[in-house]
Parts: sequence; structure tokens; C-alpha cells
Amino acid sequence: MNHLVESHVVPWLIPFLARARARVLWPQLGFRDAAAEILLERLGLDTEAYKGEVRAQKAQVARCSWLDSCLHQWLGKYPNCLCIEWGAGLSTRFWRLSNRQDWPRCRWLEVDDPQVQHWKDTLLPECDNRICIGCANFHIGCPGLNRLSWQGQDALFVLLHETDLAAEHLEQLNQLVARAGAVALAFYHPTDELPPIIKQWLKSWAEPSVFSSVKGWGPFKRASLCGWFYQRPGIAC
Repeated sequence: MNHLVESHVVPWLIPFLARARARVLWPQLGFRDAAAEILLERLGLDTEAYKGEVRAQKAQVARCSWLDSCLHQWLGKYPNCLCIEWGAGLSTRFWRLSNRQDWPRCRWLEVDDPQVQHWKDTLLPECDNRICIGCANFHIGCPGLNRLSWQGQDALFVLLHETDLAAEHLEQLNQLVARAGAVALAFYHPTDELPPIIKQWLKSWAEPSVFSSVKGWGPFKRASLCGWFYQRPGIAC
């Protein structure tokens, strides 16, 4: 049986469901993810199992909208950059982006757990400028990066959906940061205190400046949802 349509809750599907149902459940937020809506219809997912997760899903929409705004701001400056989305689950951000502008010129690499990657490979089409790989296969010279033709000194945007990355993965990301021109890092975290491993990573940046620091979004002020958007300006090729 396709475990995606079983009755139990699959945690990494919660953000996807939030985006797919946002237009219907929370029209006042003005958020729509057409690609997620189509994918939900194709999956035939039993959403009854997720009724108790409505508050968490609403918060996910707020987070997603904020991260989208960070990315759009960055792509306005560096439209040909490399975007790395780490731990994205069933992310449809690449297609959501294409609905708001011409077909994206950026290169998009999604890095995820192998099980999640399997379902993404099955359900989501691969494009010339979008590739998904398992986290175990991510390194500075991995085939995914080579296929996307990313060169040192190009701009880089790193979007983290999780902040408990293994040290070896942070080291590989740090190598990309060291080679890149302009660099941006966006993520959210349950508290307003940065995780120690992220603090340590940021120390290796050349005087990173906080571009935006957010504590809660609109109707979600009671929730402890803090977002960070760091950027290091540079000259992108």
C-alpha cells in the first residue's frame, strides 16, 4: 500500500497539506499553492488523519510565506543563483515561484532524507534546473551540483527546513559558502535562540549581518516561531 494514503499522520506531510489547503481553510491569508493543490488531488491523501494538526498547518503557511518573501527579495538581485532547499519534504516552492514570474532562471537543488527523496522522485517532475538528491549524496562535487552547472563566485541561497544538520553536511555547505559570491541563509527555529551548531557555522562567515529577524507572523504571535534571514553581499557572476 502507498503509505502516503494510510490513516496515520506522516509528519513531513504536514507542511505540504498546509499549503495545499491554505486557499480553502484560510482564504484571508491570501496564500495559494496551486502545485500543492494538484499534487494533493493526485495523491488521494486521507486528510481526516490530520484534523488535529490544523493549528500546526496554519503556522506552516505563515512560515512558508515568510521564507518565500526572503527568496523573492534575493532572486530580484541574483536571478541566476543556486538555491539549496534542505529538508524540504514535498516542497512545491520551485513551481510556486514559477507562477509569480517567468520560468525561474535560478538553479534549484533539494536535499532530503532518502525515503522522502523516493516519493519526490515518483510524484514531482524533474526539470533541467531543478534536481532532488538524498542527503547522503550531498558534497561539493556531487553529480547534482555538476548537472546544475554551478560555478564558484555564483550567488548562493540556502534554505534550511531543519537546523540539526550533521557536522559533515554543514562542512560541505560551508565549502559552498566559501566559494560563492553573494550568500543568503534563511531558516526558522522554534525559539529565538540560534542552535549552537548554526552559531558556530555563522562564525565562519565574513561578518554576517542580520537582514531580517522575525518573531511570529500576524495571527500567530502566540506561537514561538522565529525566522532569520542572513545575507552576505558579494558580486555574483
